[in-house]
Amino acid sequence: MVCLWSAVARSLGPDGLGKIQLAYLLTVVVSLLTSVGLPISNSYLLGQRLFPIAEVLGENLLASILGSAIAVCVMIAAQGTLRRIVPVAPELLLVTLAWIPLQTLVSNVSSILLAERRFGEQSLINVFQGTLSLGFVLIALKFMAGGVRGVAVALVLSTFAGFIYLLVLLRAELAAISVPSAALVGESLALGLKGYFGTLLQLFTYRFDVFVVGRFSGTTALGYYAIAYSVTECVWQIPQAIATVLMPTTASSGVQEANQRTSRICRVSVAFTVVGGVLFALVSTWLVPFLFGQAYKRSVLLIWVLLPGTLAFVLPKVIAADLCGRGRAEYASYASFGGLLATIVLDLLLIPRFGALAAAAISSVVYIAQAIYFVACFCVLSGVPPEQVIVQTWSDVRALASSSRLAVRKYLLSPGIACSHLGAKTSILTRE
Repeated sequence: MVCLWSAVARSLGPDGLGKIQLAYLLTVVVSLLTSVGLPISNSYLLGQRLFPIAEVLGENLLASILGSAIAVCVMIAAQGTLRRIVPVAPELLLVTLAWIPLQTLVSNVSSILLAERRFGEQSLINVFQGTLSLGFVLIALKFMAGGVRGVAVALVLSTFAGFIYLLVLLRAELAAISVPSAALVGESLALGLKGYFGTLLQLFTYRFDVFVVGRFSGTTALGYYAIAYSVTECVWQIPQAIATVLMPTTASSGVQEANQRTSRICRVSVAFTVVGGVLFALVSTWLVPFLFGQAYKRSVLLIWVLLPGTLAFVLPKVIAADLCGRGRAEYASYASFGGLLATIVLDLLLIPRFGALAAAAISSVVYIAQAIYFVACFCVLSGVPPEQVIVQTWSDVRALASSSRLAVRKYLLSPGIACSHLGAKTSILTRE
């Protein structure tokens, strides 16, 4: 993704990047709005083997098509109001409307692979779609003089290709697909809605400031800010990957086993991200202009302001997945509601006056507050003391050192073996 956004940032400049980010964000928000919590309910229902996968697949396809169709119709009917609220470039509106159903289908259906713990296939989809996105964007920029619209169309095409590949991976289940029963729909709504509002609110906590910056400071300022949050959130990649595995794993585990596993994952995630974040802060002054161009020097200060909160938020990433796996997704909803309320008030008060710098500072403070809340919730629910969630132990250090040495040794022999080893360690970590 860094390569993709680097190509877009260099070719389109901050203003073009800001326009693409707004279109993409609107697509993600609408697809999440229409999901009604299906990715969350999929993990629990399939993890507990309560319904056959073919029936769950039928429910996800049907809900995705109906939900996105309704959303697109509403957006077309209210496009005047929509443009006043969300400053999406007029030339990108039709592309965005075509993008929404594809994004919804990919998001909902791919969660079935995660629920079935088919993590390797999910990784293949991510690599496949990411590679195609970069390739299509480069073709649009170099050979078709695509500009902003060409880049958006290239991203839509890569999403479509990802959905087709997803159906290929699920072809056996697709052949046996069935209409969802009333029992499945009821269970899905009962479980999914617990975490749906939390996920939705958290997304707005992440990205409400993007709409405010775009509205009051313009798409050029948004382009600088987009680089800052896109780069800093790279530190979430390992915790997010582990959290993806953790939710269905916790759903199929005993309480004591889940307590020990999640505590250890939190400690290790903190160690990885803090070390990586500090190193990145030290090199960002020259690395950001090198990757994205000299025009983005202004993004460095925003990165420094965002980093403390971004590093702290690795804990909510992991703990929220654990809580959802226990069927207690409502805790994430409470945190998201509080975070969004603070974000809305502070953003509307400060961003019109101080611009993207205020957006970065507000996000950092809200992330830190949410991290404290999630650690407290996990400790109360599990009985695990806070220091066991945060403070590294010598066994953690020895395990990390041993894993790192072995990965480096195997990488010298074969990069492919090293990747397999690191993937295995992530899977092992979630089981221990």
